[in-house]
Amino acid sequence: MSAHLSPLGAADPATAIFVLLTLLLAGAVTGVAGFGFALVGTTVLATVVDPSVAVVLMIVPILATNVSLLGDLESRDVRTCGRRFFPYVVATLVGTVIGMAALESIPTEPLLVALGVVTLSYVGVTQRRSRFLDSGRSNTTVSSNERE
Repeated sequence: MSAHLSPLGAADPATAIFVLLTLLLAGAVTGVAGFGFALVGTTVLATVVDPSVAVVLMIVPILATNVSLLGDLESRDVRTCGRRFFPYVVATLVGTVIGMAALESIPTEPLLVALGVVTLSYVGVTQRRSRFLDSGRSNTTVSSNERE
């Protein structure tokens, strides 16, 4: 499936459905793991559209989600978070602009390979860490027979 994007960014129906299913998958992963929306979404979308388009497609739901979460905070908490995370917000904005400019100049094939390597590395590190944490729990768990 290849995306046929018009200059205005309209996608063919199959690509639009794929994007929606990808967002649902990324949301499900985030619901289970507590993170990974951008990682899963960008990686999967980059298999169908250019990586720069995948990043742009992921920015919108991420921004919408984060803005909707502000509604759960009181104005005092929003100000506190704003002061606390201001350097991260500025770095994110600057990094996004620089990254988008770089995405336009980097050839697609090496970018897809790099995205795949980063994704597989992340999965490998997460799995290894998960096994390490699970093995630590099993050593400290007391069975019901030992309690008696």
